[in-house]
Amino acid sequence: MLEHLQSERRHPLQAKVRCASVRCVAGLLALVCASRLQAEPATNLYDQTWHFLVKPYLWTPRIDGTLNFTTASGSKPEVSITPIDYLDNLNVPLMLTGEVRRGPWSILTDLVYVEFSGEKAKVETIQGPGGLVEIPIDLGTTVGLRGTVWTLGGEYTAFHGEYGAFGIVAGFRYFHVKTSLDWNLAGGLQLMPPTGSVSQSDDLWMGVLGVRGRVQFGDSHWFAPYYADVGSGECDLTWLASGGLGYTFGWLDMLLIYRDLVFDDGDLGYIEQLHLTGPALGVGFRF
Repeated sequence: MLEHLQSERRHPLQAKVRCASVRCVAGLLALVCASRLQAEPATNLYDQTWHFLVKPYLWTPRIDGTLNFTTASGSKPEVSITPIDYLDNLNVPLMLTGEVRRGPWSILTDLVYVEFSGEKAKVETIQGPGGLVEIPIDLGTTVGLRGTVWTLGGEYTAFHGEYGAFGIVAGFRYFHVKTSLDWNLAGGLQLMPPTGSVSQSDDLWMGVLGVRGRVQFGDSHWFAPYYADVGSGECDLTWLASGGLGYTFGWLDMLLIYRDLVFDDGDLGYIEQLHLTGPALGVGFRF
C-alpha cells in the first residue's frame, strides 16, 4: 500500500491519466445509457413489423353549444351553455388513443368520455305554436351532460421520411350524448311552466375523412403532430382538428396539443351545435 502511494506521488501525470480514463469511461457509459433514449427514427415506424401505441391524455376543453329541448307541453326551449366553471362539476373523464401499425397501414382509435352536472346555462328562446318567444329573466338554469365520442379509422401513410410523415385517414365517428335541463324562469310564460326539468339523449353515427401526420425537427427529439378530419351522417357536420408539440424518447412520447371538436346538427336538430375546444396533455407508450 505504501509503495502504491509512493508510486502515485512519483508519477502525478500517470495518476491524472488514470483519473481522466475513469471520467472517459463514465462518460461513455452515460452516452450509451442516453442513446437508449434517443428519438426513434421515423422510418422505423413504417417497417414490416407490428408497432403499437397507447396514449392516455387529459383534455380540458371549453364547451359551447346550443341545445333544443322538447318539454312535456310541446314547447322547445333553446339553451346556450358556456364553460364558466364546468371543471368544478366534471366527473370521471376518460380519454384514450390507440394505434396498431404495420408498414404504411395502421388502425387508429380515439375514445373520449365526459360527464358533468349542474353547469350554468341560459334559456335563450322558447318555440311554440306562435313562434319564438324571448325569455325576459332567467333566474337559474343548469345543464347536465354525459357524452361519449368514439372515432375509429384506417390510415395509409402516403409519405414518410426524415422531415416527418403524411397519411390519409378514413373511418367513422360515434357520438352518444345525454343531457338534462333544469330551468327557473320568470315572466308571463304560457308556453311552459316557470320551473321544471327535462332530459334527452341521442346517438349519432358519421363517416369521416381526414389527414394525419407529423413534422420532424431534424435529428432532434422534437416533433409536431397534426390531425384533421371532416364528416357527416346522422349529424349534418362534424369535424376534428388538432396540432401541437411532442418530445420523443423512442418508446415514450410526451405531447401537448390543442384539439377542436364540433358537432352541428342544423337549425332543426336537437343538438343545434356543440363545440369543444382546448388544450390536451398526453403520454404515448410505444411497443
